[in-house]
Amino acid sequence: MRVLVFCERLAPPFDEGIKNVAVNLIRELVAAGHSVQGITVDGAGSSEFPLLNLDGVNRALLSRRLSHSIRAFCPDRVCYVPTASMTAAAFWRCRMLRLHSDGAPVTMFAPQPRNLAWWGNIISTLCRPDLVLAFSSSTAALLSHVGARVARAGVGVDARRFSPLDRQRRERLRAELGIPADCRVALHVGHLHRNRNLEPLKALRELEGIQALLVASSVKSDSELANELLKSGVRIMRGGAPPIELIYGLSDLYLFTCPATSVPERSPAIDLPLSVFEAMACDLPVVTSRFGGLPDLFADAPGFRYVRNPLDNEEWKEKVSGALREPPGANRQKALSYTWGALATRALGACNG
Repeated sequence: MRVLVFCERLAPPFDEGIKNVAVNLIRELVAAGHSVQGITVDGAGSSEFPLLNLDGVNRALLSRRLSHSIRAFCPDRVCYVPTASMTAAAFWRCRMLRLHSDGAPVTMFAPQPRNLAWWGNIISTLCRPDLVLAFSSSTAALLSHVGARVARAGVGVDARRFSPLDRQRRERLRAELGIPADCRVALHVGHLHRNRNLEPLKALRELEGIQALLVASSVKSDSELANELLKSGVRIMRGGAPPIELIYGLSDLYLFTCPATSVPERSPAIDLPLSVFEAMACDLPVVTSRFGGLPDLFADAPGFRYVRNPLDNEEWKEKVSGALREPPGANRQKALSYTWGALATRALGACNG
C-alpha cells in the first residue's frame, strides 16, 4: 500500500509527543513493507526515513507545489498527524489532503482534546476525514458531532530501546553522574513549563533519601521556574547526554505530574504521554495524575498509582513513599501491549470500513 504521512513543522529533535507519533508511524509503516512518503511543511527532511520538507506552503495547504508532490506519490491512504490536534484548521487540512491525493481516504490523529467554536463545528463536519483516531475516551466524546468514524488508539513504545538496565551498568552510570548508591531517584521527563505542574518535584526534598530529577525537553524552558526548582534541590538535565533510555534505567520511580484540565486547549501533553510508557517499559513504578487516556488503560494498582488531587503536594509525597515500598507491578509487561505497529495497522485497516 502507498501511504502518505503528513505532519506540519516536523523536525528534529524528536523529543515531543506529537513529533514522536508521526516519526514512529512512518518508521512502522516502512517496516511493515508499505511504500511510504512523509511530507512536512516548514520543518526538515530526513535521511533516516522518507520525509520530504516543503518550505513556504501556507497553513491552508493551498499550494500547487504540495499538490504536485502528493499527486506524484499517488497515495492509497493519507495519515495526518496535526501539530495542534483537532482544530478547525486541522479538519480543513484533511479536506485539502484528500483533494491533493485525488480522493484517497484520510485518517486524522487526535492526540489532544480541543473544543471547537460554532464555526469550527461547521468546518469539522464539512471537512471531516474518513477516520479519526482518538487517544482517550474524553477526546473521542468531543468528536461525536463530526460525523466521521471515530476509533480509539494507543501509542507505542520501543521495547528494545527502553528496557531495564542490568545492575552493574546501572551502578556505573549512577556513579558517573554523582548519584549516591543509597539515593532513590524520582524522575520526570518533559517541558520545563509551569503548566506541567512541577511543584511536586520541589516537595520531594522533604522525603529523606529521594532525589527529584527533571530531564527537560528541547522546547524553550521557563528560566525562572528552572531557578526555583534548582533552589529546591531538583536536579535538572537536558536530553541527549546520556541518552534518555539510560536516565530511565538509573531511576527508581517515574512521576507524571501534569494535571488534567477542564479546558482542552490548555492540555499540557498528549492524552497518552509517551514518557509514561517509556518508563513502564523500563519497569519503573509510576505515580501519576489521572491524565488524559491513562485511566482508560491502567487501573490503580501496585506499580501504577494515581493521585486524586495533582495540586496536593502532600498526596504526591505519600504516593511516592508508598510506591517505593510496594512490590514491582509488572509495568514492562503492561507497556509491551502497546506498540507503534499496532497504531500503524489501526490507521490503515479502519479506513476499509
